[in-house]
This record gives sequence, C-alpha cells and structure tokens, in this order.
Amino acid sequence: EAGPLPGAPPLAVAVAGHHVDPEPILVVANGTAPPPGATSILIFASNEAGQALWARTAAEDRVRPSAPLGLRFADTDTRRWFAGGVAQVDVAAGEEHVQGYELRWGLRGAGDSPPSVRDADDPPLAQVPAPSDSSPSAVHIALPEIGIPVPKDASLLLALAVGLGGARSLPVAANFTDAAPPTVPATRFDVGLDTNPAAGVASLKLTVHPGSCDPNQQSRKGARKRVGPCDAGDAYAVYWLDKEGRRVGGSIATVALDAGAPGGHLGLSLDDVAVPRAVASLTAVAYNIHGEMSMGITAAFVDDRSEDLAVWRSSRVLAACSSGQVGLWAPLDDGQEPETVNANALRIR
Repeated sequence: EAGPLPGAPPLAVAVAGHHVDPEPILVVANGTAPPPGATSILIFASNEAGQALWARTAAEDRVRPSAPLGLRFADTDTRRWFAGGVAQVDVAAGEEHVQGYELRWGLRGAGDSPPSVRDADDPPLAQVPAPSDSSPSAVHIALPEIGIPVPKDASLLLALAVGLGGARSLPVAANFTDAAPPTVPATRFDVGLDTNPAAGVASLKLTVHPGSCDPNQQSRKGARKRVGPCDAGDAYAVYWLDKEGRRVGGSIATVALDAGAPGGHLGLSLDDVAVPRAVASLTAVAYNIHGEMSMGITAAFVDDRSEDLAVWRSSRVLAACSSGQVGLWAPLDDGQEPETVNANALRIR
C-alpha cells in the first residue's frame, strides 16, 4: 500500500478552514529535492481523527536538458504562407537528460534578448526521439509532407531539446524565409519603338520600373495594399503576349534587378529578336529563385513593317473583276492602308 517515505517531511500543506475549497492548491517550492527512491507524490487529507490518502500522481524529476548546438533549414514548399522540408539539428553536447528534439516557431527578442517560443502551449511542428545509436552529430526532423501554415509574424524557426517531465532546453534559432515567388510587381513597363523595319523581326528598348518594399513608396495614393511579406524579386522575365493576353513562347529576355540603375529603372536593348505571329504586347514578370509571380505588367508592341510596306508602295496590282473589267490598284498609295478590291484574280508586277 502506498505511503509516505519514512522520515520525509510534507512537501506542502493547505489548510481548509471553515470554507472548504473543492480544489485546494498545494505549491511545492522550487529547488525541492526528491528523496532517493521517490516515484509518486501522495496527497493526504487529515483532521483530528487521523489522515487518509486523497490523491496520488506520478513524480517526475523535470530536468532541463542541454540546448542543441545548431539548426539549419530551407523551406521547400513554394506556396506562400506554407512551409515544408527537413531541418538538421546538431545534437546537444550532453544528451544524458535529452529524450527528444522538436521544432517550433519563434519570435525575436528585444535588443540582446534571446528568441522565445511563439506558441509554447501548442503541439510542436514536428519532433523526433533522441538517437539511440552511437551519438550522431545531428538529427533530421521532417515537417509534414502536406506542409504547415506559416504564421504572419514568423521569422524564426526554433529547435529545442526535450527532457524528463517535458522540460525543454533553451532554443537554438534559424532565420526562416518563406520560399515563394515575389509579391510586388513592377510599377511600370515601357516598350520602345521597333527600329528594325523588317516584318517579324524587332529591335527595341525595354524599360522596367521595379516594385519596391519601401513603405514610403508603397503608401502612395492608389497603390494596392500588400498582404504578407514583401518581396520584389531578383529579376524580371519578358514574354510575348497575344491579343488574349496569353504567353507566346518562352522568355525572350531577363532584366536583372539593379538598385543602382539611373533613375531607379532598369533598361535592356533587344536586337533582331524574332516576333511570333499575332503578338500584341510584351509583359515583364518578377521572379526569384523560388518562381515567378502569376501575373506581370504589360505594354503594347507594334512591329515596324516599313521595309515590306515600301515594297508594296512601289507595286501595282492588276485586278481582273468578275464583270470583265481590268484595272490597276496601288495597295499602299501615299502611305494609306490598302482598300478591298472585289476581284477573282490578282496579278502583281
């Protein structure tokens, strides 16, 4: 039968008095040393007639383990506000009190203060037991394959060692970067005149005015309100678009983001680039190492066909009509657009 250890004084005493508290609180002082062989904490109710066992709970000596020595993590989930991947945690120098390792979101401390756990009462993001083999230098903790939501204020990922009784070590932190495409498009995209007179071939200058993460620039009147982290990207990819706004072919140019560009804009010249049929515009799409934005900024494009038009201006068409009349027609006389000719036979000379 369970009973107190011989000679051991009470850990705490609560006096009921005249008004009995149905849930009395007994506080065991910090630093209380459990006697050798103690496995449980017993609570007795007593009065002038004696005492009786009231409650019993297992006694666990909570021991704060040593902290991990390092943490490395790279997000592999390219969805905004989701994280995935495998963290590498360098194990604690002494693991005699370590039962496992876990990952949690962290908050930066003020000034020189250490980081703190964001949601200490929530379950960990992921956890693994302490290694049982010959003391490896690191353990790997994988986040769930479906990804985990990223809190709006998340900037740190923390690794902690877990010891007896659920005691946790001090955290080791790694900066967290949400691996997702940019969130800020260019503010303006200018497409210069085509200086190549051949049809289907273009030479022109592109100018991109990049987006900014400067709050002063983002707060200008008419600017779209941004939600989430700001990322203007590393560069812009340029694509042809048809009249319906669909991409035609792959990227024809890359404009690297350069903060030192004159006037804050980025310029690029394209020489003798092939122009696909039925294109109507160009678009510049911000991208980074994780991918492209879903949409870019668009500017109209006109193919200079003056070389071909000059040939037509000096040409005449012999038109034979169904009525039997025959006449000459100048398709581009004095630079005018050609008129429709009702004819069943055309001959060019």
